[in-house]
Amino acid sequence: MSEQVKMLWLLECKEGTWGRLLTFYAQDKQEAESTVREHLALHQELSYVSLSERPDGFIFYRFRRPGRIICQER
Repeated sequence: MSEQVKMLWLLECKEGTWGRLLTFYAQDKQEAESTVREHLALHQELSYVSLSERPDGFIFYRFRRPGRIICQER
């Protein structure tokens, strides 16, 4: 079993006049962009604004997301 470090990514989108922030983990920019394409294809009400890597984490109001996670591959 090997370990894989994944970084936190922050996707900013618009839904009408509302802004939305979505977080997910990906190994690299290519995987992150692929995840974004898949998500936006499923949620056509969203329009892309920006994508940024957050290796130091991100804090929502009183809720912290770690910047890195270690995944066990099988």
